[in-house]
Amino acid sequence: MKVETTKNKIKTSVDKYSVYNLLKNENNEQLKNEPIHFVQMYDRSGSMHSDLKALTNNIKETLSLLDEGDFLSVLWYSGKGQYGTVIEGHRVTKADGEIEYLSKLLDKNNTSLGCTMYSEVIKEAEKLIDKYATFSKNAALSFFTDGGVNEESRNNVFETIKQLVKNPNCMSFNTIGYGRYYDAEILKDMAALSP
Repeated sequence: MKVETTKNKIKTSVDKYSVYNLLKNENNEQLKNEPIHFVQMYDRSGSMHSDLKALTNNIKETLSLLDEGDFLSVLWYSGKGQYGTVIEGHRVTKADGEIEYLSKLLDKNNTSLGCTMYSEVIKEAEKLIDKYATFSKNAALSFFTDGGVNEESRNNVFETIKQLVKNPNCMSFNTIGYGRYYDAEILKDMAALSP
């Protein structure tokens, strides 16, 4: 299998991606892979009603791609004051039943409710990457939504993300659009703020 490397990503010949933080010494020799804290935030607002089960199923699929020793936090969000934690700071063990356990947690949080507000869950995600920085100083954040923010200004969303990506523990901020009518413009602009 052919492997091509870039700064923080390895692409294999079968087009599967894994994210690594490669620690190298002064001779540019790889010392070890540092664990990544994957923080996934997903939209449970009313506009996601028909796509929410597919979205949570996609998150379940990504769980099997995490490496042993990585960390996982999953948050959901909807309207003002409506956000929560599915799991926080879970260290991936690859033990039997782990994927099933995490899947059940997602199944309990896969119904839609409320409107849409991004900034509160993004601030919560920043608290989590700081809380678990002792275990992983490299957080890769993924934001799943249709882009239909309606309880705050886009400017407020962008300012919140700008604050987050200044955090030295934030390795990347990624957006994933859902639904046939997702707002690609806001998702591209949000992801463009990533370090």
